[in-house]
Amino acid sequence: MLKNLPLTLLLISLSLASVTGKQADTVSATKKHLYYKTQYAGNLGLVSVGIGKEFNHIFSMDLNYGYLPEFINGARVHTFAVKGAFLIKKFALSDIHPSFHLGANINYAITQNTYLLYPSYYPEGYYFTNALHLCPFIRVGASLPWQNRKFDKILFYSEIGTVEYEIYNAIRDRNVRFFEIWNICFGLTFHFSR
Repeated sequence: MLKNLPLTLLLISLSLASVTGKQADTVSATKKHLYYKTQYAGNLGLVSVGIGKEFNHIFSMDLNYGYLPEFINGARVHTFAVKGAFLIKKFALSDIHPSFHLGANINYAITQNTYLLYPSYYPEGYYFTNALHLCPFIRVGASLPWQNRKFDKILFYSEIGTVEYEIYNAIRDRNVRFFEIWNICFGLTFHFSR
């Protein structure tokens, strides 16, 4: 299963590079809107880490790696994801800045029984890929100034999200209740100093 890993990383990196545009001329310019992040749950594994960039403080995009150990659900899963979010509303309450975002992940999960292309012994065209998923979410966050040479703010956030096949199941099957398809995650981002 890991034989596709280099190709997957290359494709995700190229996708992220094409969205972020051409490289800036100076090192200091590239640090203006970069951030590190870590997240618990939220369709990215038990824990994930990533690096991202903000664009005009309205749109953010990050590249993530997540890990789910085998003892949690019987299978070890490595997840790679490109995650984008649009700012919907931001407030200012003294030094705290609450915000609301809408976004989605494109996840690629690597484990024993996930496939982009199914082996030949499966009927052709019968199954959708189970390794690649679209995961929409709503994020609520609060940023605080961070008096540090490297970082200028820290953002605490929580997201309510789902996976595209869960939405499909809720629409198709009346026994699946709408509130059952959602999950929650918590995260932290450290934004580079400007």
